[in-house]
Parts: sequence; structure tokens; C-alpha cells
Amino acid sequence: MLGKQEARGLCKFVQHQDPNSDDDSTCFQQNIMYWIHPILPWLSLFPRLTSDMKLTSKVPNVAENQDIADALQASWCQSFRSLFNLLRCGNCDYFYLCSAQFTVLFRAAMIGGVASTSAYVTPTTKGIREGFDKEGISYTLPVLDLPTSVSNDNSDDEHVENDPLKDDVDDNTCWLESMGVAKETLPQLQQSKINQQRVKLRNIDHHSSSLAVVTGSHTQALFNYLLNNKTLISKTGSHAGIPPTLLAPVAFDGATLKSLNAKHGMVNLKQGKSLEKKYSLDITGPILPGNFSKLCQLFESTQQHQFSAVMKNLQATAPFNVLPPDMQAQDQSDDENFLKQPSNLGTTNLTFIKCDDELYTWETS
Repeated sequence: MLGKQEARGLCKFVQHQDPNSDDDSTCFQQNIMYWIHPILPWLSLFPRLTSDMKLTSKVPNVAENQDIADALQASWCQSFRSLFNLLRCGNCDYFYLCSAQFTVLFRAAMIGGVASTSAYVTPTTKGIREGFDKEGISYTLPVLDLPTSVSNDNSDDEHVENDPLKDDVDDNTCWLESMGVAKETLPQLQQSKINQQRVKLRNIDHHSSSLAVVTGSHTQALFNYLLNNKTLISKTGSHAGIPPTLLAPVAFDGATLKSLNAKHGMVNLKQGKSLEKKYSLDITGPILPGNFSKLCQLFESTQQHQFSAVMKNLQATAPFNVLPPDMQAQDQSDDENFLKQPSNLGTTNLTFIKCDDELYTWETS
């Protein structure tokens, strides 16, 4: 790629120009860009959930200098506030907040087929959900299928019957009845209801079932909660003292422009008695949804409508593809912005895609 093409692609990305109105190299450069905050050249800040980096003497420990940690936190708060305001005003379709505990996907209104502003948090734990409850943040757990869990897990039902907490519930019920309160007036104390709630909340921490979805005005409450939540910052390890990573497709206050790492390759594959050259392109980094779609369009036009791609995903973020059943999906099939269309992947990730003569096939896991 020529320096002129790289510079033109960077400018077109920043200016949000049509990516298909220039040469192929320029379009490619434009489609591998993203905005990130914070940025520390000596540390990898994505992914945060599965980082294997270990703190060594060569890596500065931010947590040891409180002044630096406070400055990073203040800068991060300003960037987070700027990005959320862009989302609310419709100038940003989505952005990610990546911490060591969970990842949050914020979506603008109408994105993903949901009419209001929304936020997807995964994975969550009982402690995180209790924190939401204390702050009055209303949320749903759309992946959790309570009837299936109850009917298909007999061993869990037996566990509920033998649960030592059952005796406490029975004692409380007897005490209320002795005070003249009829059991029928408190349906939440019925054993079937109690069993269902225990099945609902058992063994979902750190799993896809723990996905919490916040919508409407409660998204603002979630933003305020995250903005002031000190537990988002790790106390130990290579990321100690460093705020969560913010990723977005548009510029925001304090953001740094970065590009994905792209490496070309070529192999000779035996086809019968001859060798056929096959070219590969390895792209690493946080490939945002908009980038992936545009790259597929670019490869389709430059590779004679024949190419295939293998994706390595963060499995913990697969629930982001879920459309909560209690939300009415808005039909956006005629809209040019594909991000407004509801996902049909459920709790799976896209792992393979192939284009053959303009016909796409794909695999999920």
C-alpha cells in the first residue's frame, strides 16, 4: 500500500466519506480504522476479559502512582461522558466498554431493531446485578429460559427440595400465618415460585445466561453507575489502575485513532497434479461490526465474488446478538444501515463465512 493511499484512507475514515468511491487499497485502509481510549503503547488494552499479560519489571505499574491513576481516571470519565452523549444524540450507533469483569455494548435508538437506547452487559454476577438493583437500574435477563431450565433439570429440582434454605422459607411462612397473614395473599411465598426463582438465579454467573439488558431511561442510570464505579478498575495485574477500554467507530473526546494489524501471506496448495497459489490476509484487533461488513463488501468486489473468512471471537460477548423477547423489533429491512436490522444469531458467534458467486454461507458456534 502506498503512503498516499494510506493517508487518503485515514482521511476518508475520519470524515465519514463513502468507502466505495476510491481505489481498493484506500478503501481497505479506511475499513480497518477504529477509535480507542485509553491508549498505553506498552500495554494491550483489548481484550480485557481474557488478557494473559503478566506484570513484569519492564512494564510500569500505574497503580503505584496515585497521581497518574487519578489523571487517567479523570480523562477516562471525560471520554466516557463524551461518547455517551454522542450515542444519545444519534451521532454514534454503538460503542463498547471493556473491563476486566464484563463488557458493555451501548446501542443508540433503533440499532439492532430496538426502538430505544439500550445497553447489553455480559457476563454478570450476582454482585453486579445486586448493584444494579441498589441503584434502581431496571434490567432483564433475556437469555435465561426459565421454563426450560425447570423442566429439563431434574437433578436441580431435587437439589432445591433438599436446599437448607427451604427450612428458613418454611419458618418464615409459618410465622406470617401465625400473625394472621393468609398464605394465599402472598403468592411469592409459594414453594413453586421460590423454586423457580432459585433455578433462575443458579449457576448463571459468568455464563451467557447472565446477560443483562438495560433499555430506555435506565440506560442513563447505568451510565451514571459505571461512571462512578471504582470497582471497574483492576487493583492488581498488568492493568492495575487503568480504566476500562472504550471502543467506538466515531471520534470522541480523548480518543486515539488506531488501525487493525493486517498481514498478507501466500501458500501453494496442491490441486490434482499442480500447485495453486492461495492468498491470505490475517487481520487482528477489535474488528467492529461496521468494519467487518464493509470488508466483506470490499473482498467480494476485489476477489471476483469468491472469498472465505475465519473469525476468532470473544465467546463471552456472543449474547450481544440476542434480541430480547420482550422488545418489539422494528422492521428496518429497507434501511441502508444494516446495523438497524435485528440479529438472528441468538447466543452464537459467527465463526466462518464464505462467498461463492455472490452466494453467502456461514457457520456459527
